[in-house]
Amino acid sequence: MARFPYSILLALALAALPAIAADATLLAKAEKGDAGAQFKLGMECYDGTGGNRDRATAATWFRKAADHGDAKAQAKLGSMYAHGEGLPPDYAQALNWLRKAADQGNAAAESDLGELYANGWGVPRNNVTAFKLFKKSAKHGYARGQYNLAAMYADGLGVERDSAETVKWYRKAADQGLADAWSRIGLLHTVGFGVAKDEAAALKCFQVAADKGSAEAENNLGWAYANGNGVEKDLSKAVTWYLKAAVQGWPAAQANLGSVYAGGELKPRSRIEGLAWLILAAESGNATFIKTRDELEHHMGSGPIATAHKRSEEIRKEIAAARE
Repeated sequence: MARFPYSILLALALAALPAIAADATLLAKAEKGDAGAQFKLGMECYDGTGGNRDRATAATWFRKAADHGDAKAQAKLGSMYAHGEGLPPDYAQALNWLRKAADQGNAAAESDLGELYANGWGVPRNNVTAFKLFKKSAKHGYARGQYNLAAMYADGLGVERDSAETVKWYRKAADQGLADAWSRIGLLHTVGFGVAKDEAAALKCFQVAADKGSAEAENNLGWAYANGNGVEKDLSKAVTWYLKAAVQGWPAAQANLGSVYAGGELKPRSRIEGLAWLILAAESGNATFIKTRDELEHHMGSGPIATAHKRSEEIRKEIAAARE
């Protein structure tokens, strides 16, 4: 993993600051070591406020503030290491900074640290520890922590399965506007877990979440239109919603989109386009997506398969460009 001298990173940060139209007073405070100003500058770079978004420069300012003990900066820096945003992915660094922030009671860090334990990223998987961290975060009022806590109750991970607690915490997160929580409430209505089984109610929840940009909800809407669940079956609308989720990198949507393209129900049929999306979906490691990809390749020649792999690379680049 590449490392760069801190002085070089700082020089790059200072050179980049005019591009984000930094306030002169704020910049002066940050350069004098004001952690609050450093964190604010980091957020301006991270969000692109007033200019170009620059995650690498944001990380530089977050690190300076984090070194001064700023919990919000520590949490943000840890999250960036965990997800490889503007920095090379580094779970050891993520754990270090998230723990420092969580020890100060930072709710975002508690939730992100819980995700590391829940997924076994950089630490042995430990659902009990993850549950405890999510519960702390949720009780501090953090929407993503509430969402994660609900998911633990829903699946019985680290705690006994509890439909009432599942609904309670998803609703708290949804009330704060978290799109994915609305999507999960829709799924609860789909299966009748803790709420009435109601396809119409599920569809409304999916729509609310999709309108907020939830890839999960967009995929769920696509599934509803593809199968006529609560709506009239419409493959064209299904593809529209699948595509929205797929370009956000949602593997299930990529697999569903690939299956529709390759299946022949939607005209014109395109096995090459279908395989291209299934290739991307299979990279998630999901056994079902891998099997679907392999079965489709079994019925295709080497030439079309090569073309599909080339197309998958084009799609990957298009997705990456859209995220910048």
